[in-house]
Amino acid sequence: MTPSISPIISPVANRYATSFLDVVLENKAGKAVSSDIEDLKAMMQDESSFSSFIQNAVFSREDQMNVLDALSKKAKFHNLTANFLKLLAKNKRLGQLTEMLRAYQVALDTREGNTHVSVITPFPLKTSQEKKIKAELDKALKTNTKITPMIDKSLLGGTVITVGSLMIDDSVKGKLERLTRAMKAQQAS
Repeated sequence: MTPSISPIISPVANRYATSFLDVVLENKAGKAVSSDIEDLKAMMQDESSFSSFIQNAVFSREDQMNVLDALSKKAKFHNLTANFLKLLAKNKRLGQLTEMLRAYQVALDTREGNTHVSVITPFPLKTSQEKKIKAELDKALKTNTKITPMIDKSLLGGTVITVGSLMIDDSVKGKLERLTRAMKAQQAS
């Protein structure tokens, strides 16, 4: 499974995530909560029942809060994480948990001065290739970049790099598409 990047985060998810981050940083609980978030992400990927539970609107708020309370105790989540989960259940926002966790990470990275970059290639990058790309991006962007490698076999060769709304397409597929458009424009003239 290749990771995906969704730079668009809903305003609601962003508000919840940044408010949660503010409270976490204020209470100096960043490390513990980050560990909890990684555990939650793993649960959502590995345990289809947890993913189904958070997406299922059939359960009452009280049932969701009780399940989340039991889960938080069993997983030994920090109180802030447990309270955040219960708040989402109380406000019927549990279905947006995945997006809120992504928004939390983006907000944290922004405050730490990190920039998210997607690097799409037709093959998996070797560690040395990823390090070289990261070094070049760090230098060009004058920031610490966090690379999310993605695979798209249709590119044929080359790379597509996306930083926010900026996309650099140096793929064979992209070059062929530009050539085709240029030829069609020339024929139309």
